[in-house]
Amino acid sequence: RRPTSRRSVTRLARPQKRRRRTVSADTIPGLSYLRVAGAWDRQRVIALLFFLAVGWLLLQCFTAPNFLVGAPTVSGNKGLATSEIVEVTRPVQGRNIFSVDSQDVWQAVMKLPGVKEAQVRLELPNRLFVEIKDQEPQIVWEARGAQYLVTGNGEVIRPGSATGNFLLIT
Repeated sequence: RRPTSRRSVTRLARPQKRRRRTVSADTIPGLSYLRVAGAWDRQRVIALLFFLAVGWLLLQCFTAPNFLVGAPTVSGNKGLATSEIVEVTRPVQGRNIFSVDSQDVWQAVMKLPGVKEAQVRLELPNRLFVEIKDQEPQIVWEARGAQYLVTGNGEVIRPGSATGNFLLIT
């Protein structure tokens, strides 16, 4: 059996713990002017470099030309001209893809005459996809020299002429 010693003797006789050695700003080239007592240990320097790298990466995402939206890819349109859809999406072309709201583009496309449904998708790095389901004209109605495209159930889609075999009503 070991002899018991008093607690205070055991605690006071214990050797002092060694302090961790930290890297000071004096040992890192170029940072000696940032010397603050105990402020520049290794973890803080690594964290600072990490945040600088993340900041640089975000800056590249918002300024790089690879992320500028180009002309949209349009699919599914039957009666609506692709050029009309491209014209509606022109305000977002050339903008950064991270600053484009697909909901705004969708609302602009839905305002076009004859559009039933639309889907707008943004894909990295710079793609804009517009899928449309529109009403296909069946009849061309001519009144006072102007032509109007009309669906099979008699709903006027929009003014304009159409190419193809359509029933012409004057």
